[in-house]
Amino acid sequence: MEKSTYRPDQIAQSAILTGSDAATIIPRLILDLESDNNNLHAPALRQLLEIMLDNGENKDLTSKYKLMPLLNKFAGNVEKNEEFVLSSTIQHVIGVRNGNDNKVILAEGETQFKEKDEKIHQLEESNKHLEESNKHLEESNKVKDEEMRRKDFELQREKKRADEAEQRIHQLEQENKRKDVENLKLIKELEKIKIEYPQVIPHEFNVLNSLTGLGPDILLLILEGFIDIDDAIQYVGVNKKTLNLKNQARFIQIIEKLKRHSDIHNPDPRDIELSDDDANMMRISKKQDKSNTVSLTQVLEDGIWQLETEFNNSHNADAGIGIVRDSYNIPADTNPALNPHTQNMAFFIGKGWTTPMICYKGIHNYGMSGFGDNQILRFEFDSEKGTLFLFVDSIQQELYISRIKEKVRFFIFMYHAGSQCTIRSLKKLSAPTSGHVANEYSVEW
Repeated sequence: MEKSTYRPDQIAQSAILTGSDAATIIPRLILDLESDNNNLHAPALRQLLEIMLDNGENKDLTSKYKLMPLLNKFAGNVEKNEEFVLSSTIQHVIGVRNGNDNKVILAEGETQFKEKDEKIHQLEESNKHLEESNKHLEESNKVKDEEMRRKDFELQREKKRADEAEQRIHQLEQENKRKDVENLKLIKELEKIKIEYPQVIPHEFNVLNSLTGLGPDILLLILEGFIDIDDAIQYVGVNKKTLNLKNQARFIQIIEKLKRHSDIHNPDPRDIELSDDDANMMRISKKQDKSNTVSLTQVLEDGIWQLETEFNNSHNADAGIGIVRDSYNIPADTNPALNPHTQNMAFFIGKGWTTPMICYKGIHNYGMSGFGDNQILRFEFDSEKGTLFLFVDSIQQELYISRIKEKVRFFIFMYHAGSQCTIRSLKKLSAPTSGHVANEYSVEW
């Protein structure tokens, strides 16, 4: 057990301490007060009280030995025990004897407590800021994780589409091989018939004034089957008799239809079908589940151009419309979101894809309300300003394309079989209808 350094006989002769006595006794008492042995505290405090009572003239003892912080430890005891009484009494004596000097000593103790409180407060604030920083970091990580999941979903989706397209191509190749074999058989059969039964094959066209087997209606029906207007013209100009077809009213209608169809570049007629919705509108229809893109042949330059369209049965616009460099040729099976096409094509994507956006050079730009099936889409291209705006049911969208300083053309992308896009009109405007909207954001071409 730790023993007290207190020795009553050391001050028995005189209650008044000399400098050497204080230098010996008070440090020992301080050691007892700082000891973990609680039994030493009360005796040390009693002796210290006697010293303070008998040495009232010596005001330096309190400050010299820094007694106030030590006494505060016991005076702050909530148990109100003997140590509390003794330490409080000593502080009172110091206060009475030392007057204003003691206020400074007491203030020193309070200052130390205040400094500790401030340090605690600073640590609490630091912890609070650290927690907020961790919270922001967690939220940022959540956003990044969500973006990664979305990109992974899109990659998986594109992979699935690519696999389906590859499988479909293989099926078509097999089907074409089978048809080639059948056609070869038919050609051989036809040659055989020509030799064995020459009277069956007509050698003259039956046109208006000279009919020996085929009538004008049959020839016009054949003419309707042409896709390219140049082929139709060549067909009519075979000889003078077929040239008489141009005088038929039905012929004029067919040529007008072919002219409208020639306004569309169709790289894959086996998948994409062009038809007239009425006298002024054209419908583009998909036959197969695979990516394909058609473009309008009209070059957008010298003014303001407006294209009005509508998607139907396209899985809520799992499709898109945009612009392509006039110098870029779009092949069959083109997905404008993939390389190398995306380096030359920018387009607005509908809600059915994933999230409405503008895709250009492989970058997805979000931030617009978007569009779906059965909505009127109006695209406004201004060649002077170099901008392309989208209106959905007459509401201008937040995203638009800017800094277009070259010749471009409109294009339409669809994927699902049965999807349709109706071209309602393509015309030039005398003045722009676009303006500024809240939260607008441009994607630079």
